[in-house]
Amino acid sequence: NNLISKVPRGALSRQTCLRELFLQHNQLTDSSLDATTFSKLHSLEYLDLSYNQLRAVPAGLPRTLAVLHLGRNRIQQVEAARLKGARGLRYLLLQHNELGGSGLPPKALRPLRKLHTLHLYGNQLQRVPPGLPRSLRALVMPHNRLATLGARDLAATPGLGELNLAYNRLT
Repeated sequence: NNLISKVPRGALSRQTCLRELFLQHNQLTDSSLDATTFSKLHSLEYLDLSYNQLRAVPAGLPRTLAVLHLGRNRIQQVEAARLKGARGLRYLLLQHNELGGSGLPPKALRPLRKLHTLHLYGNQLQRVPPGLPRSLRALVMPHNRLATLGARDLAATPGLGELNLAYNRLT
């Protein structure tokens, strides 16, 4: 809740004990952050970048990250390479972005073998994303454009305990 428009290179590099970082409701864009912005934060578990102007998942996410909040940005596609470093991620919140038909390619979530909860509500997704991690326990997708649910769409997530597909186009 400030007017932060850039995190200068090295500004956080000495904060190696930092566990939580709240940068929501600012004016951050993709050029505001570089691949080293978060990479040296070896204790970071919670990162909130919601309500900014990001178009992509930031690069250089640390392995220790458990919660990544990217809601209310302008993200159109999630690249697997951007999530590869955050293998310990358990909660990924991507609600109210601009994810469409190709927004979550099959390999995008593959590196996230510990992912527990995925929030995708308020996007433009037309189907359940392929390649969901087996560890997934909660998939929250209301207010998208899902018209069908295929027989195999959730086959890879046998432990799914919460599924919310409300306010879609399912018949």
